[in-house]
Amino acid sequence: IRDSSWTATGVRNDGAKSTENLAIKVVGDKLTFDVTDITYGDDAPPNMHYTFTRSQQRFGRRGGR
Repeated sequence: IRDSSWTATGVRNDGAKSTENLAIKVVGDKLTFDVTDITYGDDAPPNMHYTFTRSQQRFGRRGGR
């Protein structure tokens, strides 16, 4: 298992402060990326969750079975 997390802060074009917590985790062939506790000034958009998996297709194989 490999993972990392951090908090990002910044200032948007309109001058509002933005913050968000980010986390990446790798387990086997699956990578997950989460963005939580997002704030853009007074706005709080929904959290984001992404999952990526390694393709099961092997080099030199095409099409279905």
